Amino acid sequence: MKKLGLIAIAAAFLGLGCSGEKPFSQIEATDEEAIFNVFFSDYPRLTALDLPKVVQVDTQSYIDNPDPDRPIYWHQVAYTDEDLNIAILDNPVPSPIGLVNQANISYAVLDTGYFWMMRFNVAADSMERFSQRFSMRASRTAVCQQWGQPNQSRRGWLLIEISDARYSSTGQSYHFLQNFGYSSVSHPDTNFVYASHELSELLSFHPSESVHVSYDLIDSLDIVLAFVSQGDFGYQLALPERDSADIYNLDFAQPSKKIYGQLLFLVVNVGDFDAPYRANGFSYNYRIR
Repeated sequence: MKKLGLIAIAAAFLGLGCSGEKPFSQIEATDEEAIFNVFFSDYPRLTALDLPKVVQVDTQSYIDNPDPDRPIYWHQVAYTDEDLNIAILDNPVPSPIGLVNQANISYAVLDTGYFWMMRFNVAADSMERFSQRFSMRASRTAVCQQWGQPNQSRRGWLLIEISDARYSSTGQSYHFLQNFGYSSVSHPDTNFVYASHELSELLSFHPSESVHVSYDLIDSLDIVLAFVSQGDFGYQLALPERDSADIYNLDFAQPSKKIYGQLLFLVVNVGDFDAPYRANGFSYNYRIR
């Protein structure tokens, strides 16, 4: 079994890799380079593991107009370590077109830094700011297969299967959500399930379909960072609303184009800032069909 480790060689891959109709260089990309490009260039919206750190918090706006019922939170990432492993099997495997080469991929990102919270204390009439060091690992797996004739000058690697992403604080296990589900025209009353799927079997929605998500908190002091689609290509940090039964609800519209994406839900313990940072979450892949 051939293996490739450490994403530090990514720059070399991009210099030699193939993209579109022709490779960037005069020489053909290696199998590992071609797989790298398929994984990160062709499917970036499915493979990304960095959603928690893309939030830009406007602290000055919050200071000018504080909401005592809605503190603000954000991750300030100081260091990121990435690990990519590509294992090409020694023997071909069955596929719809016959025996083909297959590569199993594992990808992980370890972020370390500080988790911040800012809130307005009504009783003290003052702004409070807390920070806590965090370390969080995000990971997913995937499968690529090489389709084409062995005597051809170029054979294409295709992404066949990919898992949802798993997020967890390192060294500190934590619970997730209760009664966590979603509802839409195409998926009435369905629970989110962490899994690995072929691309054609990914969770799918109609263009611009409205989605309703609801859940309970195991610990009422937890906060949930929910990243959902915004427009056709962006993401936004959602603000779930709590109803009289202590159920949290949020509604959003999926993209209007045929596109891949992710829905991330991360539970973070902020009930005791003297305790270590703890978090648990999943990012569920979807497609617009």
